[in-house]
Amino acid sequence: MIGDIEQSIYSFQGARPEDFTEFEVSDLQDYVIHDNHRSTDNIINLTNYVRANGLIQGGIRGEQGQAASLHVGPLGTTLATITEDLIPDDIVYILARSNSEVENIRKSSFEAVDDVWFELDQVDLNRSRFLEDVITSAELAKRGMLTQSLNKLKRALRIFHSDGALRDPFRLSSTPTRIDDTIRRSISVSILSGILSEYDALQAKTLLEAYEFISDILGRCIAGLSLKRITSGRIKELAEGKMYSEFAHSVKLPASEKRTIRTIHQAKSAEFRNVLVVFNHLDLQKAAEQIGYLLRPSEHANFEEKRILYVALSRAKDRLFISVPEFSTQEEEDAVAMGIQVVRS
Repeated sequence: MIGDIEQSIYSFQGARPEDFTEFEVSDLQDYVIHDNHRSTDNIINLTNYVRANGLIQGGIRGEQGQAASLHVGPLGTTLATITEDLIPDDIVYILARSNSEVENIRKSSFEAVDDVWFELDQVDLNRSRFLEDVITSAELAKRGMLTQSLNKLKRALRIFHSDGALRDPFRLSSTPTRIDDTIRRSISVSILSGILSEYDALQAKTLLEAYEFISDILGRCIAGLSLKRITSGRIKELAEGKMYSEFAHSVKLPASEKRTIRTIHQAKSAEFRNVLVVFNHLDLQKAAEQIGYLLRPSEHANFEEKRILYVALSRAKDRLFISVPEFSTQEEEDAVAMGIQVVRS
């Protein structure tokens, strides 16, 4: 029999920790794994505390790592703070207790889609579709989803209609050029390289500045090719008044990207470099209970909900974040004493 009592979280399927602890046969030999190959020492120290069953694991990696951080405040603000602090191409996996909480997180992560893009659609549909494909492509590439990224750009770079007429919002001042798939792929790589190399700088620019940046890349790829200039009207007001980051954070990502948001049960046996454990933002009473499992685990040693929290925390390899809607001053003092960094939004 192989197992960990602290990861017994399937009572709804009939599983009981007692079935493991009370199992006996003659000449039974017990083996305990004291080594943890997954996590940094800071994460292991926290999970050792939350276990509350006497087993203390030691880290094999020998890396102290970053302290776990607990973020107090709106979920959207926490997500933005954590995302900004990630290294390029890194992903944070988000774990929550229930399906309803997962859906709430997805809304917090992606709900802005309907706002800025809908507004741009109403002002200039052709430019909106082009920019949405390009910006979505860059966000997919940043997450390592290169095939889907290039497919998006391939659609964005349909420069000519089937009858040879130039599509909006492109402009071509030279003799029309035949642009086949090979050339289109070359342009795609140039656009992705350009945006990703200037990714942080673009976040601080307006949509108009980003639009002109993309237009310049097109001109370097094919002489005379560019995007139609934005010089007046509602499109100019919107493009000057909105930041590129608003659109980048609001693109519609595919379902495979949203699978980075999971219930804790769905993440069982998995491991991730970066993990954000989200306490219940829909029910403050349940969030308070989860805080109790974290700060006072010995009081809840036999609670399955405490074990579910342990499973969530122990998925993290390098960085561990926790999101709570509310946190008292006393709770903050207790968390800091445990080595947790508290960040208030």
